[in-house]
Amino acid sequence: NDSSKFNEDNTFLNWEQVKEMKGSSLAYGSHGINHILLDKANDATVISELQDSKNNLEIKLSDTIRYFAYPNGNYDDRTIHYLKETGYEAAVTTEEGFVTLTDNPYLLKRINICENRFQSPNGRFSKEMFAAYLSGCMNIRSLLKRK
Repeated sequence: NDSSKFNEDNTFLNWEQVKEMKGSSLAYGSHGINHILLDKANDATVISELQDSKNNLEIKLSDTIRYFAYPNGNYDDRTIHYLKETGYEAAVTTEEGFVTLTDNPYLLKRINICENRFQSPNGRFSKEMFAAYLSGCMNIRSLLKRK
């Protein structure tokens, strides 16, 4: 088993894979060091989680980390304050939806794109179903059954 290759037992990217993808049009962000609920932690812990994660990624990737994803979607005004202080420009919540130009950059919505969410009748990820979702089609399964 080569741990540098993606398989069912190794669903996370290793540093070699992350660096390989860096040249594409991706922007990496931080998620904290220990995946703690930041709204429940003391100030020193929140600052450490934000700063240490940002610093580690910047060293590994030789790039500036500007974005953050709240662990479990948990945040509060204090977390946002510390995100700004530590140099993050934006953060994503777990709230479902599309982003508009007037949204608070520290409260961005997103779309959960997991393997089983947009499945075709054969049980595999479907780009067509995902595209239909993005275009606003609500009853995707009934449309697929008509084909």
